[in-house]
Amino acid sequence: MRISSRKPTTLLLALLFVGSGFSALAYQVILSRYAQLIVGATAFAVSALLTAFMLGMSLGAAVGGRLADRTRHPLRIYAVAEGAIGLYCLSFPLLYPGLQDLYLLLVPEIGAGTVLSRNLVRFALGVSAFLLPTFFMGITTPAFARAVASARRDSGVWLARLYGWNTLGAALGTLVTAYVLVP
Repeated sequence: MRISSRKPTTLLLALLFVGSGFSALAYQVILSRYAQLIVGATAFAVSALLTAFMLGMSLGAAVGGRLADRTRHPLRIYAVAEGAIGLYCLSFPLLYPGLQDLYLLLVPEIGAGTVLSRNLVRFALGVSAFLLPTFFMGITTPAFARAVASARRDSGVWLARLYGWNTLGAALGTLVTAYVLVP
């Protein structure tokens, strides 16, 4: 991979990383709304989603780092992971009814002593519903970092720029999705 310092390449990378950050946090906002439907109360939904994000991102980063170190083409790993995230998030509305059915199958009849079991099932379903896309999100950073590090002498500066662009996109994705798209 060759990352040039030419302006069009820099602009393209900036746009891609702003878009990637925007998409990731837009997914998180939308999936948090689904989490509330699966898990119930907002505190449980946020807890399940944050658990899935932290666990998935950590596992994905560990796997992504190993994969990126073993390949000559870490951008392919990045592209596959981004594609998997997109496919999962696009297909989630189709998967959601199955999660509802699974919840009804697993939760015992309402009665004494079942509150804890219902909450555990809700939490487990909430975490499992969002673990796969967050796992792929975790793969993206080490894969792209490896590509940049192997292609540039000033890789630290480039990684900081890319991370900054991604963070800008994430902030914009959160704001636009929460206040414009979802309402």
